[in-house]
Amino acid sequence: MKQSLLGFCVATAIFFCIPLFSTEYTPWFGPVLEVEGRALGMVQVYPSVDSKNRRHHKHGACNEFIALSGSMAIYEDLAFEIESLFANTGHHDSHVDSVSATGRYRFLNDIVGDFVSLSVGVKIEEVFKPARHDIALFHHGQAALETHLALGKEFSCLQFWSSRISALTAFGIGSVGSPWVKGGAMWQWNYFDQHEVHLSLLSLFGLGHKRLNVRHFNLETAARDANLTQPSEPQSHFDGVVLHHLGMSHPIKSDCSSESCANLASRTAFSRFKGYGTIRHESLDLAIGYTYMTDGGIYLMAEYAFRPFAKNCPENVSLCTFGLRYNFGL
Repeated sequence: MKQSLLGFCVATAIFFCIPLFSTEYTPWFGPVLEVEGRALGMVQVYPSVDSKNRRHHKHGACNEFIALSGSMAIYEDLAFEIESLFANTGHHDSHVDSVSATGRYRFLNDIVGDFVSLSVGVKIEEVFKPARHDIALFHHGQAALETHLALGKEFSCLQFWSSRISALTAFGIGSVGSPWVKGGAMWQWNYFDQHEVHLSLLSLFGLGHKRLNVRHFNLETAARDANLTQPSEPQSHFDGVVLHHLGMSHPIKSDCSSESCANLASRTAFSRFKGYGTIRHESLDLAIGYTYMTDGGIYLMAEYAFRPFAKNCPENVSLCTFGLRYNFGL
């Protein structure tokens, strides 16, 4: 009785008090009433943003994310997940990016004799204000609804699954702008439930009618709005070099260092970005990951993802993820 109560309290903490991230799309569910919790740390780096007015406009960034996720199969073919994300990016300080909930139902299960596994799901998401203006994050307004369909096939060796292939298609719409479509595929290899390797690709296409125009995020105007400039010549060669690199003709105020005020001006400029709702953005991300199960039943995870194709969004993006996963029953 005490153990069940403890499990319920831990599950409640995971599902209602801890931010969660990384929606599960594959059509395989865990054991009924077994909670899968994940803690992740991510670093995202990109050198430039593809935009209408310039192919390689220099607005790179190094962004940090901290997230956790929790999911559970309520019944054999019904699973539920909630998640959220903390973000600290070059355009705003640390804050809660978004929270969401996902429900999935499995119509076919190849583990019990069906030819393939097939599941459908619905995800609802609430996006907080700072994240809606962040060019590094694909948000279409304050609220979003996404439906998806996942198809997969599992191959077994003895009592373990040895490999899995799966595919995903999704359609979503936010409170601002046009819908988006998503497609992906994944291959997973498992060695006696101790080592796991996966390869995946994910494509995302926003159906907006506009191209991203980075020129709208002019640092000169932003610096004036933030009252950082003065109508005089740069006081030093260093200041002049910094202003020339940023495309600004007026120097910043003498009581504000060049680098700190330039960063503030950059954030002010990108606050003009209203999200991807009206943007026709396109991206393709490739990823490779590895998972190791320790003797204590904790799964250690590492993944590297790269974006080789991007239009109207950050390009040449690298994302490094490290985390752990722990499963426990109620």
